[in-house]
Amino acid sequence: MEYNKVHKHFKTPVYAMVLLLACTVYAAGAMTVYVDDTSGVNGATIDVPINVSSTETIGAMDISLTYDSAVITATGVADGELIADADLIANYTGMSGVVNVSLASLNGINGTGSIAVVQFKVVGCDNVTSPLTFSRADAYDLDKPITDADGKVLGYEQMTVETTNATFTATGKCPDGNNNTGDIDGSGGDPTMSDAVHLAKHVVGLSGYETIYANGDIDGSGGDPTMSDAVYLAKHVVGLSGYETLYPE
Repeated sequence: MEYNKVHKHFKTPVYAMVLLLACTVYAAGAMTVYVDDTSGVNGATIDVPINVSSTETIGAMDISLTYDSAVITATGVADGELIADADLIANYTGMSGVVNVSLASLNGINGTGSIAVVQFKVVGCDNVTSPLTFSRADAYDLDKPITDADGKVLGYEQMTVETTNATFTATGKCPDGNNNTGDIDGSGGDPTMSDAVHLAKHVVGLSGYETIYANGDIDGSGGDPTMSDAVYLAKHVVGLSGYETLYPE
């Protein structure tokens, strides 16, 4: 399992702190970890912040957020607004259906805001939903060390964490690349210039235009869609002679 480390400039003391924070079973003050209900159109990439709210000082956290991979797919994790340059954050999105995030902070984190932002690719459509559920949310209080009789720090008190789950809704039409309607962008109705532009952007590989909702072989030449198909569709839309028929045989 490979983790993507966002900040790599930390030395031994930080990793030692992570180990210390992870070894305790005590409970301290309450905090909340939550995500909000979110929606996104099929084929888009949507940011979903993982938020915290705490008056305590968070020294480290381990979070697992689960989702339905038939509706959305995690493609990456970025730092949230509460993460400083002096913090260490690692994430793993390679396992289908779960995002794992771990962090440690030398100076501590408190307040309300995002600690991580998960990027999801929307693969579902037609208002299907995915739960966004925390299967793990552990946090440790930097201000409450646990010491032995000699004053040596053995760990940090674990905080009481409350979680709020949410729902992701995948909107938009489901792609059907086999129909011969010319409705490339899935908006419905007769083809418009928007469909021709969508097809052109799909052909050149622009992000957000990976999905087409009708057969892209507009000029009937066979094979994958090309810029010729996008031009043919545009000429059809404006009513040029010789381009009256889509998908000519």
